[in-house]
Amino acid sequence: MPFLALFYGGLTQFIAGWFALARGDLFPGAFMTTYGVFWFTYAALILYVVPYVPGAAAGQMVTIYLIMWTIITFIYTLATLGTHWTVLITFLVFDFALVLVDVEAAMGSRGTTVTVAGGYAEMVLAALAGYIVMAEIV
Repeated sequence: MPFLALFYGGLTQFIAGWFALARGDLFPGAFMTTYGVFWFTYAALILYVVPYVPGAAAGQMVTIYLIMWTIITFIYTLATLGTHWTVLITFLVFDFALVLVDVEAAMGSRGTTVTVAGGYAEMVLAALAGYIVMAEIV
């Protein structure tokens, strides 16, 4: 799973961000490169840090890391106020999904109602993001 995050999430988004920056699209370029780095660092955290941290501290590290990225995403959400409404809705769903992931990480449990709700929110997020990508392509 971390390798999927590294190569599909991280590398693909990072490269796409650079292409957007080369076209002069600052918001998509900044967002994509930032979240490419998110996937790089998340995979590194899971692969190289968490296995060596004893007890509950590992879960706390992941929770703090995810909360930090939720704050970054909220800042990007504020930046979407000057874009198309579909981008704003996508980022609002993204914020909601990340809050659910944060709560799930803080609870340290899997398979709870929060986890299921987070999964559904992420599926809605994927559909919205796919719509935006297809709108850009077409």
